[in-house]
Amino acid sequence: MKNTFKKIIPTTMLATMLCTVSLPAIAAETEALQPISAPISSELNNSVTYIYGSLTKLESGQFMLENSNDNALYKKIILNVTEDTLILDAVKGTPVKIDDVQEGQIVYAYIGITLALSEPPMANAELILCNIPADFGVPSYHEITSVKHADDKTIILTTNDNETVNVSSDIELTPYLTKNIVTTDHLIPGSKILVWKSNSMVPGFKSVPTKIMLFPYSYRGYLELATDGGISINGEELKEGSLKAYQNADGITMLPLRAISDALDLTVGWDNDRSAVTISKGDHAIFDTIIGTETATVAGESVFLQAKTETVNGSTFISAPDLKQLLNIVLPTK
Repeated sequence: MKNTFKKIIPTTMLATMLCTVSLPAIAAETEALQPISAPISSELNNSVTYIYGSLTKLESGQFMLENSNDNALYKKIILNVTEDTLILDAVKGTPVKIDDVQEGQIVYAYIGITLALSEPPMANAELILCNIPADFGVPSYHEITSVKHADDKTIILTTNDNETVNVSSDIELTPYLTKNIVTTDHLIPGSKILVWKSNSMVPGFKSVPTKIMLFPYSYRGYLELATDGGISINGEELKEGSLKAYQNADGITMLPLRAISDALDLTVGWDNDRSAVTISKGDHAIFDTIIGTETATVAGESVFLQAKTETVNGSTFISAPDLKQLLNIVLPTK
């Protein structure tokens, strides 16, 4: 989702981008690199939050939302509707044209975790759920961060907002706007889903998922780390003998750039004169960085990194949060 705002302020405490663990710091030049001892923080994946309230239409593809949460910091929020914003009927999950959204109705809006510094503050809307009947259990929007197989018939999803979704093999599972067949095998870290649940008022009855809508996958893939530093890409472990993850002197998890790029079918180039590495897909350069610096170049623009790139025994390592952003990958939690 594109964001043209020049100044932003947090809507909640912003997610930390550091992969912190409890091991002592280690030097990059040390051959016996100490592995990580804990999964990457789930906060790396928490990129959206939701608000709800009544809508007023504004000009230029915007809505004003009157926040119905009495404890909300902001009573009014302007929602920017971009070409990437989904506006869906809460019952059917079908698209609704912006001109067909009725003023004054209560909607649920999922927005980025930053707001533009304005009065009222503004946020880009990722998803707006409208046409909500009275006493209707509004579906919830999530991004999957981890998947566990409880048994042959049930998988357990953990989401970016720390929700747990138990999915049975007979659940109604549909793709968004396609006729493709999707199964529970398509529920992988990084998948975005809309979940409808039973809405029973029976005491002691826990609502269960009845229907899940799966949206097109938007990431290059997902990466998982074992406690010994071993790495898996899209569920496949890197071959035996591959370099492992470790912690730098500041406790940030560092990843082998070439091994991960190769697994994602990306091309790694080296500029000896600049001591710089370039990652490409076909003829398109995704980014390049000079070893030992805290910057990278993306589409001709310099961006700051969370940590300096490092060289260990001739191999380039880059921090996990930086690689997540630069290669658009998911770092699931366990």
